[in-house]
Amino acid sequence: MSLEKIQITLPAELPEFAKSLVDGEDFLGLDDVIVQALNHFRTVAEAERRAEEQLRIEAQDGIDAADRGDMVDGPSFMTDLLARSRKPAGRVS
Repeated sequence: MSLEKIQITLPAELPEFAKSLVDGEDFLGLDDVIVQALNHFRTVAEAERRAEEQLRIEAQDGIDAADRGDMVDGPSFMTDLLARSRKPAGRVS
């Protein structure tokens, strides 16, 4: 893995928080804190992007079904949508 050195500016409370993570021996050093935080952010952002894309696909499927005349009544649709929105993250059926 190649490394690139950068300089960042943080709000005053974040360096102290990062140092407390290192002092608590959760991380090897400040670099490790930042790398882990960015990796976590990337993972979350990618999951959100996939969820948004899945929603777009499902919306288009619904539009296509409506165009074909395959309609679902409003109350049934909302019941299904609400039930699905309450499922834990990462579970798509």
